[in-house]
Amino acid sequence: MLGRCSINPPDAFPAGGRSVRGGSPSRRRALQTVRGLCNDIPDIRDWDIMRAGEADSRTNGETMASRPRKRSVTRPLRRRRRPMWQRLLIYLLLLVLLGIVVGGGYLVVLLVQVSKLLPSSEQIANLKPYVGTRILSQDGVVLATLTHERRELAKMSEFPKHLIDAVVAIEDSQFYQHRGISPRALFRAVWVNLREGRYAQGGSTITMQLARNAFLTQKKTFHRKIQEALLALQIEQHLTKEQIMETYLNEVYFGSGAYGAKTAARVYFNKPLNRLTLAECALLAGVIRRPSAYSPHENPELALRRRDRVLERMRMLGFISEQEYQEAKREPIRVVPLRQQGISFKAPYFVFHVLKQLMEDYGEDQIYREGLTVETTLNWKMQQAAEQALREGLVKYGRGSATQGAIIAIDPQTGFIRAMVGGVDFRRSQYNATTQGRRQPGSAFKPIVYCAAIDKGLLTPDSRIVDAPVSYPSYPKPYRPKNSDGRYHGSVTVRQAIAYSINIPAVKTIAMVGPQTVIEYARKLGIQSPLEPNLSLALGSSVVRPIEMAVAYGVFASGGNRCEPVAIVRVRDREGDIIQENAPEITYGVISESTAKTMDDLLKGPVRMPGGTAYRVLHDFPEARGKTGTTDEGRDAWFVGYTPGLVTAVWVAREVEDPLKKQKVYLPMPRVFGGTVCAPIWKEFMSRAVPLQKEWLRKLEPGDVPQKPQQPESVDTITLTLCDDTGM
Repeated sequence: MLGRCSINPPDAFPAGGRSVRGGSPSRRRALQTVRGLCNDIPDIRDWDIMRAGEADSRTNGETMASRPRKRSVTRPLRRRRRPMWQRLLIYLLLLVLLGIVVGGGYLVVLLVQVSKLLPSSEQIANLKPYVGTRILSQDGVVLATLTHERRELAKMSEFPKHLIDAVVAIEDSQFYQHRGISPRALFRAVWVNLREGRYAQGGSTITMQLARNAFLTQKKTFHRKIQEALLALQIEQHLTKEQIMETYLNEVYFGSGAYGAKTAARVYFNKPLNRLTLAECALLAGVIRRPSAYSPHENPELALRRRDRVLERMRMLGFISEQEYQEAKREPIRVVPLRQQGISFKAPYFVFHVLKQLMEDYGEDQIYREGLTVETTLNWKMQQAAEQALREGLVKYGRGSATQGAIIAIDPQTGFIRAMVGGVDFRRSQYNATTQGRRQPGSAFKPIVYCAAIDKGLLTPDSRIVDAPVSYPSYPKPYRPKNSDGRYHGSVTVRQAIAYSINIPAVKTIAMVGPQTVIEYARKLGIQSPLEPNLSLALGSSVVRPIEMAVAYGVFASGGNRCEPVAIVRVRDREGDIIQENAPEITYGVISESTAKTMDDLLKGPVRMPGGTAYRVLHDFPEARGKTGTTDEGRDAWFVGYTPGLVTAVWVAREVEDPLKKQKVYLPMPRVFGGTVCAPIWKEFMSRAVPLQKEWLRKLEPGDVPQKPQQPESVDTITLTLCDDTGM
């Protein structure tokens, strides 16, 4: 830091400029020069004072010569501030730039997240509308279509040109020019929405609509709109315009429960696609934008105005001439009434039995979307005969008591279910008595008891059993079985005991064989329900299901082989390829062939021997075998019978609703017996079913009944012993 010059002490330079010490003139001149230079350098501490007093010194008339010289100082110039509007503009531009950067970053992140949720290229390339599963009977009748959407698929060649043009005209006039997204449509939609002050247009192309319908939800969000646009671009890369249009017309919703143009033509006009008029095509195209508003079933006047708007667009774009436009516009709207949807399945108890198995094998999503075709074992004509026989039989033979019943018919050689009626009215009760209901079989269980004894070699058809009062020790009181007629018949043969359904010989037989042995044979024959190991089991005291009784009697009809019930023959995918095939599940020799033949012969007694429990009804029915069953107080009545090609179980009861317990109860049926109600119903059904079964067997071709792959022939096994050390 600079200060005053201190080369010599202050006293070395007197005020007058002379040295008190003297010296040569040259030395004095040098010192005076140095002193002058030192006086020109101000002290830093006096700088501000010097600047402040400069003006005053000039005012007082002092001259520069009378004061020491001061060094001039250059002060920096102050910058001029910009106008306010320029500063605001700069700030605004900076905010816009920041918004672009942040928005761009957000958009990139959003696109990355959205792209992760998009379907794969393979899914897009294989894009097909959801189609429900069809369940077919053995004779080719569609029993049910399982779908959340009523849809029939059509090929591109099936769609009328007027329909395609109408859809393009009203939904996406640039369809054949753009690659999935139409900037013009998007800008137009933005302008309309801003002008209307609400969401009035979406600007979606046909491809974008297809993307939304096939892969996305209908929720209107910015996030979904981006997905829709990206998907549309991908769809255009993998599918041609014709493929996109075909899929779109099969996918889109036309209102009134109709998905796809083919279904819509049926719902609105009851016509195939090739019979639609120009005006009808325009009406269908107009419905797409707002199905609930433009449906002619809901708003015929609004639908008419919308149709005319479509026709106008078609004329403007050159799809139709002025004459065609005028003629179509004059055509009135003629639509068929909308049918109320409900349970419209044929054989509904059987369909739900099949559906349960499909759910276990494929799951709901595949069933309702993947277009499976399920070929079943049921014969529709037999099913109709069974439903009619049960419904009319209860009225004709039920004596006003029997109100509920069930029929199950099975092919004893394959286990194929040929008819299934789980109740009188499916709309009133979906409870399937054939597969879910467990009821006491009464005397219909006796053949199983005698089968065990005969197979064990303890009885023959001519063995005699004394029908007389008997008592067995039991808790809390002895068990004393009685006959249904209250009488005793003395010594009777096994054949007579079965034909006349005498109780005491059956109880004595189970006592001889043992209840546990009878249960073992019941399991062999196909009874799966829990059975109590007591003597009353011989009289059908344990509950069983009708389908189990049919399987058990089928063993007698098939020569000792048990066939598991089969409802589904094969399942095909939407391309027609077989993805599942069910061969009959047969367990051979569950009882000996001789025992099966003996039981088959014994079961002819109730229908052929005079006095047999079913003789009055079935004595003239060819090849009939079977056994009646009636429980205490007549709460349940049965007839289980068969011919060589078909076994059928019939069950009836008096079912009422208990208002207090809120459940079904079964009341006694006075004067109702298996031989008086169930046997006639069985006869009515079998008289129509047996010829149908014989016809089917006669026309049966290889492949109609799937076969299990043959097991490879057994190969002799050679055992070698090798040495651990040498390997020899």
